[in-house]
Amino acid sequence: MDNEDSRCLASLLNRTYLDEETSILTYINLLVGNYDKETGIFRDDQGREYPSIDSEDASYGQNPYIAGNIINIDEAYEKYTDSKSADIQELLDNYDIEESKFFYLTSVNEEGRYVILKLNHDEIVKSYNEKKNSVDVDAEAKEIDFNNQIDEQEILNSIKNNEYTKEELIELKRNLTSLKKRIRKIIDISEKKIKEDNSVITNKDNNQESKFYYSDGIIKPLAVLNEIKKKVIAQDEAASKLVIEYAKRNLDQFNKDNINMKGILLVGNTGVGKTLLAEELARLLDRPFLSIDTNQITTQGYVGESLEQVLWKLYVKCNKDKDKAEHAIVFFDEIDKKGSKNKDDVGGQGVLNMLLKFLDGTKYNATPSQSGLAERVEIDTSKMIVIAGGAFTDVYDREFEHGIGFGNDVKKPYKPSLEDFVDKGMMTREFMGRFPSIIRLRDLNKEDMIQIMDKSSVSPIKLEKERYKAVGVKLNINDDVKDYAATKAVKSKAGARALTGIISEITNKSFGDALNNRGKYKDITITKETIEDPSNYQYTLKENQKIKQKKAYH
Repeated sequence: MDNEDSRCLASLLNRTYLDEETSILTYINLLVGNYDKETGIFRDDQGREYPSIDSEDASYGQNPYIAGNIINIDEAYEKYTDSKSADIQELLDNYDIEESKFFYLTSVNEEGRYVILKLNHDEIVKSYNEKKNSVDVDAEAKEIDFNNQIDEQEILNSIKNNEYTKEELIELKRNLTSLKKRIRKIIDISEKKIKEDNSVITNKDNNQESKFYYSDGIIKPLAVLNEIKKKVIAQDEAASKLVIEYAKRNLDQFNKDNINMKGILLVGNTGVGKTLLAEELARLLDRPFLSIDTNQITTQGYVGESLEQVLWKLYVKCNKDKDKAEHAIVFFDEIDKKGSKNKDDVGGQGVLNMLLKFLDGTKYNATPSQSGLAERVEIDTSKMIVIAGGAFTDVYDREFEHGIGFGNDVKKPYKPSLEDFVDKGMMTREFMGRFPSIIRLRDLNKEDMIQIMDKSSVSPIKLEKERYKAVGVKLNINDDVKDYAATKAVKSKAGARALTGIISEITNKSFGDALNNRGKYKDITITKETIEDPSNYQYTLKENQKIKQKKAYH
C-alpha cells in the first residue's frame, strides 16, 4: 500500500452524536496518505489511522474521527483541477474548498440498515431556517448492511475544530425530529435506487422474501437460529425452542380469531444468556425490544415505575411510532423475585396480578410520569410478544428425575409442573397459567466459557482486541489466560457476564501502556504471568520489528 499509485486524498471528519443512532460528521481538514480497502483503514503520512466512512469500524465503533470522500490522487486531479499537470497545492486547495461545503448525517433507516447522507451545509441550513416542508437539495446517499447490531453510543460533547458552534449543534439536536422528516424524501428516493440494484431483498412488508422471512411474513426458523448461535453460545436447544415459540405467536397475529398463546418463560441462572437470547431474537426479526427490571415495577400509588411509564419508554425508543411500539418484544427480567405467598405484598403478588392484564392484551395510557399534566398515548399490548426471565433456583432443586418400571435407572431432565412454580417458586397460579411455554437455559461450564471467548460475536476478548486495534496495537491472549478466566467465571456463579470484568482486569495495565505510548508497540501478548501481575506482559516494538519479545515491568 506504500506505492505511489495507492496515494489518496481524504477528508478528516469529526463525529458528534445527536442520539443513540444519529450522528453529524463535520469536515475538519484534508488528509494525504494511503487507503487499504480490505481493512477500510486510511493511514495518513504521519502514520495516524482512521476508519473510512462506510466501513464497519466507522458505523459501529466509537472513533470520533473518520476518513470521508477517499479518492485516488489521479482521479482527484481529474475531478478538482483542469489537468494532471496542475500544481499539487492547487489540487489540495480545491479539494479543501469543495469538501468544506458538506457535512454528513448518519443514521439508521426503518429497516435497521445504516444510511449515510452527504448534504450541502449552506443549502440544508437555509432550508432548515426557512422551515420548508421538504428539503430540495442534491444529496448523495448510500445504505450499508453489515448484518450486525448497531451499538448504542454516548452523545459526544466535544465539538472542537469544526465549522459548527456549540449553539448550532444544540439547535440541530433540538429540531432533529423535524430535520429527519424533511430529509425523509431524500432517503426514500435513495433507498428505492439501492433496492433496484440490490439482489438481496430485505423488505418483508412488500411481499418480498428476506433472509429471515418468507414472502408471506412467516419466519425462517433455521436461518434465525443459525444467526443467534453466532452470539449466544452453548444454548442451542433453548434458542431453537424460543425461535419456534416465537414463530407460533407470529402466526397467531395472522389468525382472524386472534389466538393469544400468552407469554414465554426463560429459566436459568444469572449470566447464562436469557436477556441476550431474547434481545438477539428481536434484533434479527426487526422488532423493538424493551428489557424491564421487574424489581423496579410497582402497583400504582407506590414508589417505583408503573407499567404506563415503562410503556412510555418503549414508545420513545420507537421514535414515538405507536404501531411499532405495539409490535415489540417485551422482556420482564428477574420475574422470580416477585414470588410471594403474601397476597397483600404490592411489590410481589401485587405486581404479578397487575401483569395479567398486560399478558392478556389491554390498552394503557402510556405517560412519562403520573402527573395529570403529562403527555399520554394509548398503547395496546395485545400484539406484543412477552418474554419473562428468572433463575427459579428453588423450583429446579434437582437436575434429573428417574423413570418408572424397566429402565428406571435412566435419568431424564427434570421438568417442574405448574404446581412446583406455585409452591416452590411462590408464583401465583393465575400468572403461571399465562406462560404455557417454559424454556430452560443450561448452566455454563468451563468449556462453554472458552467457546464464548473464542466464538461469540460479543466475546469480551474480541472487544478488548478492538480497543487495542483502535490505538494501533495487535492484542494476543494466550490459552492459559482463557483457561484461567473460564475457571474463575464458573466459580463466580455470575455466568458469562463475569468474563468481561476478568479479562478487563488482566489487560488493564497493558492497555494503559498502549494508550500512553501510541505508535510504540506493534503487538502486546497477555500470558500466564500477566494473571498474577498485570504489569508483566510481552510486547514487540513497532520501530524495530526484529527485536525479540521481552517482558515489560512498570
